[in-house]
Amino acid sequence: MLDLPAQPTAPPDAPDALAPGTFAPCAARDACLTIAGQRLVLLPERAILWGTTLLVADLHLGKGEAMCRLGVGVPRVVLDESLDRLSRAVVRTGASRVLVLGDLLHAPLGITQGLVERVRAWRDSYPGDVTLVPGNHDRALARVADAWHLRLAPDVLHEAPFAFAHDPQALREHHSPYAWCGHIHPAVRLGPPRLATSLPAFLLSRAVGVLPAFSAFTAGAPVRPAPHDRLYVVADGRVMELTA
Repeated sequence: MLDLPAQPTAPPDAPDALAPGTFAPCAARDACLTIAGQRLVLLPERAILWGTTLLVADLHLGKGEAMCRLGVGVPRVVLDESLDRLSRAVVRTGASRVLVLGDLLHAPLGITQGLVERVRAWRDSYPGDVTLVPGNHDRALARVADAWHLRLAPDVLHEAPFAFAHDPQALREHHSPYAWCGHIHPAVRLGPPRLATSLPAFLLSRAVGVLPAFSAFTAGAPVRPAPHDRLYVVADGRVMELTA
């Protein structure tokens, strides 16, 4: 059961360090829901706040580095943008934990020394916990787990009242009231076919919610919501429900 919140109010100024804190009431840029009795905030940073946990999926760190090694020039700003946006989400919410729903990495080829050191510097600036539910791209976690202080979870993580996984196929037999995953990279194309804009989206069905890819360098997959699904797009720095 999804319940819309009361009229949101603006948050106070965000803290100025990557440290735990208290998130204000739902801001106009966010979308607040109650699912399985829990308050969740869908953020335009492509993340969800649950209590003091920040949910993200599909960062695909090292994708730009992998493409560079294959001869395709990709500026370093791709990695910097992801880490900066993650920092903004942590600062704004005061999250004391980041729970990654798979595909933190992109490919072993992209794990360069520069990538390891850049993410290590970000990790050293964030005193909270970073837990990873492994995804299909996370084949080389052993090369970065210690340097990035990662806590590794099982393929399906149960934290009442939710279950968390990377691939929704892993949740077919979950017995939690609601589940969250990534992997699909849901997106919505709006506008005329030749001029359509692809917007990342949160896709919420009655039993499973899918986060958009956190990486802005990862293509979204257009989705067709079922009649009872709810779809929230990220556009112009806001999360907005898309209605028929």
